[in-house]
Amino acid sequence: MQRAEAEAVPVVTKGDVARVVVSAFAVAAGGVMLARGALAAAPPAVLVGCAFIAFGVYRLALAWRGYRRYRKAGQVE
Repeated sequence: MQRAEAEAVPVVTKGDVARVVVSAFAVAAGGVMLARGALAAAPPAVLVGCAFIAFGVYRLALAWRGYRRYRKAGQVE
């Protein structure tokens, strides 16, 4: 008798949730750096703030696409 192969079930892990939280924090921290850098006229602070915002938005977009794929698989109704 042959065993049926189990399909890979996508699961949201604690690591996924932690990555989303860190990404949201990066966007918030980047906004603070950007605002403070603009007020102090410090170009490096503005650049780092923009980089943090870009990184956070990119990671949140990845998480959103993964969540949509997870929903499409029928795991969340």
